[in-house]
Amino acid sequence: MRKVGINLATSVVVALVFALVTAPALHAYSVLSHEAVIDAVWYDSIQKLLLKRFPAATPEQLREAHAYAYGGCIIQDMGYSAP
Repeated sequence: MRKVGINLATSVVVALVFALVTAPALHAYSVLSHEAVIDAVWYDSIQKLLLKRFPAATPEQLREAHAYAYGGCIIQDMGYSAP
């Protein structure tokens, strides 16, 4: 019975090592990709939600919020470099 447990554990370790060694490299989105996502949903989703929550928001405040949304994208990518 003990030999079956050892064989199973060895098989799991070998499968895990194989999966990690053969996995392809993944790259993060670039800053421009994140900004494009913000731009794609800004008017249809984000700005509508902001105006619903803050109905008295001025166009200048909405531009500032848009800039902060970009900043939230950039801060996540600061540690990544292009391949």
